Amino acid sequence: MSVSSQSPQLRMAGWILTLIGGIVIIGSQAYGFVGLFTLMAMIPSLPPEYTGLLMLSLQIYTIYLAAAVTMGVLVLIATLIIYMKREKLGGILAIIFAIPLFIISGLFGWIGAILAIIGGALSLASTMKPAEPEPEVI
Repeated sequence: MSVSSQSPQLRMAGWILTLIGGIVIIGSQAYGFVGLFTLMAMIPSLPPEYTGLLMLSLQIYTIYLAAAVTMGVLVLIATLIIYMKREKLGGILAIIFAIPLFIISGLFGWIGAILAIIGGALSLASTMKPAEPEPEVI
C-alpha cells in the first residue's frame, strides 16, 4: 500500500486524534475549575492571615486555567482546519498550541496534548508526497 493511498486514512486519524486531544484538554481544565471553585468556597472558613496567600494562589491558578482552556480551544480550531482539508496548516497549529500545555496543565492536559501532537503529526504526514525512486544509472 503506497503512501498516497494512505493519505485519507492518515488525515482522518489525525483529525480524530486532534479532536479527542482537544476535548480531553478542555475537559481536564473544566475539572480544574471545579477545584478552583472548591478552594474559593473555603475562603470564608480560613483565618484572616491565610486569606491573602490563598487569594494570590487562586489568581495564579485562574490564569493558568484560562491559558490552558484557550490552548484547548485553539487545538479544537486546528481540528476544524484539518477537517476543512487544510491538513498542513491545521497540523502545524495543533502541534504549536499543544506544546505549551506541558507547562501550564496537569496530567490529563498532558494526555490531551500528546494526542493533539500525534494527530497534528499524522495530519502533516498525510500531506507528504511519496518519494520518487532514484533513477538507476547503467
